[in-house]
Amino acid sequence: MLALTMAAGCAALCWAVLSAPLGRLLMAARDDDLAARSLGKNVDGARARAFAISCGIAGAAGALYASQVTYVDPSMASLNESVLLLCTILIGGSGNRLAGPLAGAFTWLAIPELLRFFSVSVADASNIRLLLFGALLIVIIHLRPQGIAGVYRIE
Repeated sequence: MLALTMAAGCAALCWAVLSAPLGRLLMAARDDDLAARSLGKNVDGARARAFAISCGIAGAAGALYASQVTYVDPSMASLNESVLLLCTILIGGSGNRLAGPLAGAFTWLAIPELLRFFSVSVADASNIRLLLFGALLIVIIHLRPQGIAGVYRIE
């Protein structure tokens, strides 16, 4: 219940930020940084505020995770897991509000589940999962750089 409350609170915070002038400035800077700067907007300050807000959300998620696991170890967040989580955003697409990260997370969770159908041993499944995810990342970046759920823009 606490996790749902925190998720709803984070979603409300993100919606409020994106609906505010800060969110419009961030979207303008995403689309054309030079144009936003030429209008006299402080793009660097807006990005710093967005970074601080995202750090607060990540800290709240980490606190919730630590309270559930009751033991926190640095090996729980290895470089491989960090890169895989970053790849979920690249695969799903980060330009939209919710569909991109959800599509990336679905892909990240679907690959190990698909390997269960092929009766692969656990040791081999881990390596195959990394290979499949890397190959998918290369294909997505080459064929669809905006991600699976990203908005296609002709430039």
